[in-house]
Amino acid sequence: MTYHDDSQEGPMRKAISRRYAEVLDELEGDHEMLHRREPEDFWDEITERLDLETCIMVLSFMRHDVEGAKDWILAELLPDTQPYSKALGIARGMIMNKTKDWKSKLIRRVTGHVRTVLAADAAADELLNGCTSLKALVEVFRKRFTKDNFFEVFFFVDGYLDFDKTAQLGQYYCRELYAHFCGHGKLLVDWENSKDRVVEDPRSQRAFMKMMMHFPLSEHFDGLSRAEFKLTGLKTSANREKMVPKTSDLAVGVECFFASDVAPPPVDSTVLPTAASAETEAPPPAPTSVLPHAQTSTATKTASRGTGSKHRRKRRH
Repeated sequence: MTYHDDSQEGPMRKAISRRYAEVLDELEGDHEMLHRREPEDFWDEITERLDLETCIMVLSFMRHDVEGAKDWILAELLPDTQPYSKALGIARGMIMNKTKDWKSKLIRRVTGHVRTVLAADAAADELLNGCTSLKALVEVFRKRFTKDNFFEVFFFVDGYLDFDKTAQLGQYYCRELYAHFCGHGKLLVDWENSKDRVVEDPRSQRAFMKMMMHFPLSEHFDGLSRAEFKLTGLKTSANREKMVPKTSDLAVGVECFFASDVAPPPVDSTVLPTAASAETEAPPPAPTSVLPHAQTSTATKTASRGTGSKHRRKRRH
């Protein structure tokens, strides 16, 4: 039985410590899973790998409620574990909590980065501060893309993602993610600076959060999978049978101004297997923007992962 002295800890910390002790007790009885390792060492390895897998999930989806996303991570880290085990329950909760925490911090990172760029722009007597065209803003930040700028904003993949060795589609996705998040972030900063802020404003934080949820699921990125990203720091599974590309049919709901009509093809897509679709309930559409002629899908659909995806040209309205 694992003993933990929690007499000097607060209520929340005590609860976490008790759950941790319960997990270690549970693992201690599962000699097949431990493979002669100590429960503490085994769980430390699990939590390290969980960080890596969760950060790639968040980068790819910006959400954990895409069906199958959490289950894939749990099956990879804790195979053959009973569905109602304490270890599985805590690991699932960790994925959800990390996703929520990183997304909350990401909004602050975006606006902080944008404010820094705006301050530098004002010092150079340029026009970015007064720009309100989303298309123009996306193009401005696309030109400002660097690895350092990307990791400054998407902090949670810093140390895990090797951008230089990431495949062409993965790099393209990162550039578009940075450009669109910062472009929308400039409008959010304008909204935050406004004296007459309204929640329904298409520049509001609520609108930005909807954009976060919709943009990564654009059909423009069909074929994007974990295989597109070069990961560093930890040894991960080389089982390509599990690296299923994303196929999205979820309405984007936000304006997109991509660098090209068709994204680069996924790497070695012929070895990727067919997988059952993974669906998620489509969130309500984002507020209608004041900018015309944006690229967006036209119907409320579902997001899934599978093979045989095609990169479809976005319709213009």
